[in-house]
Amino acid sequence: YLGWMVIGVVANVSIHLKQYGFETTLAGSAWTSLMIIMVGMIALWLLARTDSISAAIAIIWGIIGIYVKQFPSGTSLLFQVSVILTIILVGIGIARIYRKRKIIKSA
Repeated sequence: YLGWMVIGVVANVSIHLKQYGFETTLAGSAWTSLMIIMVGMIALWLLARTDSISAAIAIIWGIIGIYVKQFPSGTSLLFQVSVILTIILVGIGIARIYRKRKIIKSA
């Protein structure tokens, strides 16, 4: 549930900031980009601190959902979303390798 909670918290904070006019300084797609980057950074932090691969996968799923909902017919953020998801997936791979090495060394 941790990954879904991260997506939910960032989405709720984004909605509240938008209600108070904070988004008006950025274009809609720039605001979405900033939120996706923040979620990606949180996912990497979670991987580094908790080694929670399932949380990172849930976050990836949430990012894809945000992209599909915000840009159903356009590709303006496709590259950025692809980069963020690739970074998270590489982080998952590194976490898995680190975990396996840690288990082998302790055995």
